[in-house]
Amino acid sequence: MSQLNEEMHRLFEAASRYLEGESSVHELNGLTSLCIELARSGKASPKIIEVLEEWRGMINRRWNEWGFEKFPLLEPEFRDWLRKQLPFSQ
Repeated sequence: MSQLNEEMHRLFEAASRYLEGESSVHELNGLTSLCIELARSGKASPKIIEVLEEWRGMINRRWNEWGFEKFPLLEPEFRDWLRKQLPFSQ
């Protein structure tokens, strides 16, 4: 599970950089997908997988790459949500 911990640490760092304008939704998407894959293959707790799935859903709503999201997030909404996930960044 240490690889999952390392990747989640990278995800949280990228999220902090995103709030500073130094990362992209694309990077967050890639890291979140990797974390989900590691969590599932390593049989992580269902709660960790649930949290990562929430992150993926919110990232997808913000990115809305194909325009399929029924409830896309505007940048300010996404940033507010992300700040709440990373209380140390406020």
